Amino acid sequence: MNEQVGKASFFAFISHKGVDSKYALKLQKFIESYKLPTEIRAKKSNLPKRLSPICTYEVDFAANPLLDEIKEMLAKSQYLIVLCSKHTAENAAPYVNYEIETFIEQKKAQGIDPLDKIIPIMISGEYDSPDGCYPQALKDLGDNAPIAVNRQLCKNDREVFLRAISGMIQIDYAVLENRDKKRQRKKKAMVGAVCAVLAACAIMLGEYFIPRSYHYLDFVMKNGLPVGIEKLSAAERSKINHYVITESRHKIVELKHVNPKGNVIDHASNTPHPDRPAIYTFDYSTGSKLASVTYRNKNRVPYFILQYSGNELLAADFKDPTHPGEAYYIGNGYESNPSSLLSDYNIASHSNISRFVYTYTPEGYVQKVTFFADSTGRMAHDNDIYGFEYELDEKGRITKQYFLDAANERRLNSEGIFCKEYIYDEKGDLCKTAFYDANGDLASASDGLCVTEREYENHICTIVSTLDENGNPAEPYGYARQVRTGDTYKFYLSDGSLMSAPGFCGYVFTYDKNGYESSRTSIDADGNPVCDPYKEYATIEYENDKSGNVLSFSFLDEKGDLTNNADGYAKEIIEYNGRGQATKNSYFDKDGKLCDYRGYGYSIKKTEYDEFGRETAISYFDAEEKPVNTKGPDFEHGYHRVETVYEHGMFTKLSIAYYDKDNNLTNSVSDYTGESYARSEMTFQNGVITSLKNFDKDGKLFGAHITSDVIYTAEAERMETINYLDADGAVMQKFVNLYDVRGVQKKYEGFSYHGKVHLKTHHEISFDDVKTHYVINYDERGKMVSASDLIYAPDGTLETESKYRYDENEKEVYSILIDHTGNELIKYFEIETEYRNDGTKNLERMISKDKDEQVVGISTEFYDEEEKIARTESDRYSGNLLTRTTVTHFDENEKMRQYYIFDYDADGNVKLESHSLFDETEQETYNKLTSYKNGVVGATLESYYLSDGSKEDEFIVYDPDGGVISVTKTTYDANGNIVEE
Repeated sequence: MNEQVGKASFFAFISHKGVDSKYALKLQKFIESYKLPTEIRAKKSNLPKRLSPICTYEVDFAANPLLDEIKEMLAKSQYLIVLCSKHTAENAAPYVNYEIETFIEQKKAQGIDPLDKIIPIMISGEYDSPDGCYPQALKDLGDNAPIAVNRQLCKNDREVFLRAISGMIQIDYAVLENRDKKRQRKKKAMVGAVCAVLAACAIMLGEYFIPRSYHYLDFVMKNGLPVGIEKLSAAERSKINHYVITESRHKIVELKHVNPKGNVIDHASNTPHPDRPAIYTFDYSTGSKLASVTYRNKNRVPYFILQYSGNELLAADFKDPTHPGEAYYIGNGYESNPSSLLSDYNIASHSNISRFVYTYTPEGYVQKVTFFADSTGRMAHDNDIYGFEYELDEKGRITKQYFLDAANERRLNSEGIFCKEYIYDEKGDLCKTAFYDANGDLASASDGLCVTEREYENHICTIVSTLDENGNPAEPYGYARQVRTGDTYKFYLSDGSLMSAPGFCGYVFTYDKNGYESSRTSIDADGNPVCDPYKEYATIEYENDKSGNVLSFSFLDEKGDLTNNADGYAKEIIEYNGRGQATKNSYFDKDGKLCDYRGYGYSIKKTEYDEFGRETAISYFDAEEKPVNTKGPDFEHGYHRVETVYEHGMFTKLSIAYYDKDNNLTNSVSDYTGESYARSEMTFQNGVITSLKNFDKDGKLFGAHITSDVIYTAEAERMETINYLDADGAVMQKFVNLYDVRGVQKKYEGFSYHGKVHLKTHHEISFDDVKTHYVINYDERGKMVSASDLIYAPDGTLETESKYRYDENEKEVYSILIDHTGNELIKYFEIETEYRNDGTKNLERMISKDKDEQVVGISTEFYDEEEKIARTESDRYSGNLLTRTTVTHFDENEKMRQYYIFDYDADGNVKLESHSLFDETEQETYNKLTSYKNGVVGATLESYYLSDGSKEDEFIVYDPDGGVISVTKTTYDANGNIVEE
């Protein structure tokens, strides 16, 4: 035993059901605090003074421990104490059984008899029979199961605990009991002498050791630690989300964001602080200085550690909690990590930030933060933002936030915003947020939002108003004002009227006993449930676990009955892993049966993750939970499973592969050429993709892959070049994106080529090889303002050029086609888009004009209520005369089913009419040509197209009075030869 004690980190591991945790903690406390009698230790010299530590879930694990963590702790434990109760016998006890089975396997692998190391304790249930309280793993041992300590046969819990200790130190209980009683008598004699001293110290010790929590409206960081703002009363904190700061031994150990019931919640994306974690935990060095801060989600799972270097807290490095000591990058690859602290709107990120460097005010508040890639001084950025600078009020709250460039100078962000301003009311609530440009004038972001104003009653936000840069009501989210009354929210338009199209004007929320949202109902002006026409339900109900993870969604109609939503299901049930990540999604119809999700061919989706929490595989199954290949437009050619491999420790994808239901690679995803492939491989440099190759299911390099490069111009502007190559490495297409120093796109160029062109470098291609050259120009906000499209002949001469202009919403308002001689051919003006009352598009009309501004054509597209194209009409003019009209009708699948052509004479009369019919595959089945003279039918030609490729014609000639002059019938075979006439 001496050898095992030296190797084990824990003397024992206590295995139990969650409902028995109180007894487990009591047992742990007794064993760890119990000092073995000196006489016994003298006989067994290998025994420590105390059997410590003892491992339990409550002390040694985060909430919802992972099986790998449990396995590791078991391997470090010498003994396994199993609390056997009616709960382990009556209910499934997967963790308890797993722990017993794992412990037995581990000890056998070490050459140790595991049955000598397991100590069952029967604490409830049928005491006279192990079957009444033993978990299944102990029952499976049969007669070999170790003898349990029976609580019912013991005088008290102290005897139960001593019997467990005697089993671990392998000594007869009677000997231990005798020595224990002798020591207890001595202790009683000393109790009276020290009672007065203990009473005097009790208050002081209690204040020092017992954790104390304080509730605040908000907080700021001072020297790396939170300082609460506006302490809340019990009545106030029972009505609003707020922060809890916990202190122990005069140190702050935890900060939580909680709901009115005191349960941890994440920050909503539309709050002033979307990037704050749900939980902060604070760790200290040997002294009292802050060493690190761990950011955790609402399930207490850590997603990164902010580790400070030096007592001055001037620099902090992001560390990976799953691989201690390794750097953690808060943004990688195509877009920022969702856990990123940075928010420069939702645009693509090339961030590789792993260190913050701080500048503090004399009071200890952060005044500036600068981003670095590592500790060598190499700066990093997120969309060309290299840091933030703040103006603070006397409480340390941010009143103004600025964006910094590489020279630590203030600059515009990608939305053209120079400064964000925050204003607080006298009670500490954030009452106003505003955006400003570099001149100090109010400026709006791309969604039109400029100013947000909030009004409160007892810290409850009752009114939210949005304004434009002129101070007028703005509707960036479809409404200008949100008014809350209790748990009812109603939306108002810029003119002050209640939003009511299509009948919807607000929501009513309900909450469960833990304070989590349990339902949201769409309501009309009278507060009655109303079905959302876009989502096809009135109410969504949530079932949450105690951590706030949504276990199920249910969709209800106005009457409160289950109804299928727009995606074809009425209920979704979700299962999670210990990190709070969804591992299984099941979809049910309104009758409670597993159903086809959105017509994609699956009813169940399973998701797998690695130790970093990254999604590594998604698999799809039918209602019987059998593997199935997906279908539908979002899945292109269909697949059963997609697997992803990442760069070590980062969120950068290195490969993606698609498998069918038989676990074979399958060509499932199409590239831009329309051909499908089975696997992609990617390489990156400093977070930027440098190459991508696609392979088919046989491992052959696909017809196109890309290489890319990033360089910086003399003006510090970033130029990204992407080349599409064929399997031989020849350039098929090339794209160049130019970004300014803010990271806002200035220009885009696209090239295609005549023949095969091979690269010497990423930029050495002669214009002599260019077939097409497409250019887009952007304004300072990155909005498209103009474009040009040039087409070259093989000899390098320009054939045609098209120029385009766009309005502030990037809608095309002007285009012109120029031929190779420089003559302007046609100009296009998009003049109108009409919408129905429910917001769906009704029609879109385009007018074409020649170089003299003369109308040469009008084209109109008509849409149904689902915004699918239903009909098109096109009119062609010569001078002021209408010369031709074409009309096309489409079915509900947007397939062409009828086509008309009308040609007109100089007087505006129809001179030739053509009418064609098409089948569901858009193959022509019938055509009728009718010629007119002076408004009278002169001849008709009817053609019938048969399925075997043959055709039957009937040609009829009429006299001026409508009488038939002649009829000719002709039959053609599939090759167009006359068979019969």
